[in-house]
Amino acid sequence: MPKHISENTELMKEWDWDANNKEGLDPTQLSVQSSQKAWWKCSKCNYRWYSVISNRSRNHTGCPACAYKVLAKGYNDLETRNPDIAKDWHPTKNGILKPSDFNSASLYRAWWLCPICHHPYQKRIMDRVKKGAKCNHCCDPKVVQGKNDIATKFPEILKEWDDEKNFPFQPQNFSYGSKRKFW
Repeated sequence: MPKHISENTELMKEWDWDANNKEGLDPTQLSVQSSQKAWWKCSKCNYRWYSVISNRSRNHTGCPACAYKVLAKGYNDLETRNPDIAKDWHPTKNGILKPSDFNSASLYRAWWLCPICHHPYQKRIMDRVKKGAKCNHCCDPKVVQGKNDIATKFPEILKEWDDEKNFPFQPQNFSYGSKRKFW
């Protein structure tokens, strides 16, 4: 195991020379076991953070932005990482908050505007990103196309389905247990 930070090539890749020089920190003089804090710059996203040296060497902690522990606008924010989901952000119900104010792993319950039925609804950002959670008004989250959707379970109903009055809804997008009423 390396004795000094300068001997650890992985740590040296992210050693923030500018910030640490201002602090008077020299990697050839600092032990990898040191409780001293130092500045780091991620080699993937350029995020800068201040962390205890031994946490980086012993615990192998990496960039908090890459781990979605902090927000790095333009790198891990919702608008940058998931623009397809960010476009459903409700324009008024979230107040001054924007998709770029949250990372994709956020537990914040945001307001969304359904692109299908135009109803506002609330879901956690993480649920939208990781689980594909959608509008409760028109998209039963349990629907599995080809298995339990109206078109598959009751093909005889399709003869009576009114495309014009039900537009933009499609029978394959709703489970047979949906509470929504159709023409």
